[in-house]
Amino acid sequence: MRVASVLVSVDRGVTHVAPAVTDLDASLAFYERDAAMRVVHRRKDPGAAHGVAWISDLTRPFVSVPIEVGRAEQALGGVYGHVGMGVGERSDVDWAAP
Repeated sequence: MRVASVLVSVDRGVTHVAPAVTDLDASLAFYERDAAMRVVHRRKDPGAAHGVAWISDLTRPFVSVPIEVGRAEQALGGVYGHVGMGVGERSDVDWAAP
C-alpha cells in the first residue's frame, strides 16, 4: 500500500500475543533467558499501576507483549490477553470474523 508516496509494508497474520502477567520483570527475565527475546519497547503510562513491554527475538516481525496485571484472576479471565492479527485492509477483518 502507498501512503503519501511512501511504500508501507503491512504485516499479515499473527503479529503479536499479549499475555497478562503478574510480575513483568520476572516474565521479561524468563523470555530473555529461555527464549532469547529482548525488550524492544517498554512503558508504564502516567497514573497506571502496571507496565507493558514489547519483546522480540528480532528474527521476524513478531512480538510478545506481556501486560502486567495486579491479580491472577485478571490474567486468567481479564480483558488484556489477546492475539494480534495483521491484515491488509478493514474488509479482510470483516471477511475473517463475520
